[in-house]
Amino acid sequence: MAQTGDDPLDARLAELESRLAFQDDLVGELNREVSEQALAIAALRRELEWLRESLARVGGALGQPGGPGRSTEP
Repeated sequence: MAQTGDDPLDARLAELESRLAFQDDLVGELNREVSEQALAIAALRRELEWLRESLARVGGALGQPGGPGRSTEP
C-alpha cells in the first residue's frame, strides 16, 4: 500500500497532532501561570498577616487590646 500523503485520514491525523501540540503548549503555559499566581497569593497572605500583626501592635500601644476589629474578651 503506497502512501501518497493525500489520504484524508493522513490530513485528519496531521490536524489532530497539530491540535495536540498546541494544547500541550497551552497547558504548560497555564501551569506556569497558575504556579506564579500561587506564589503571589502566598506572598500576599504573608504580607496580610504582617499587616494584621502590625495593626494589633499599634492598637495595643493605643490601649486597645487586640487592635481594631479584634475581640477584647479574654
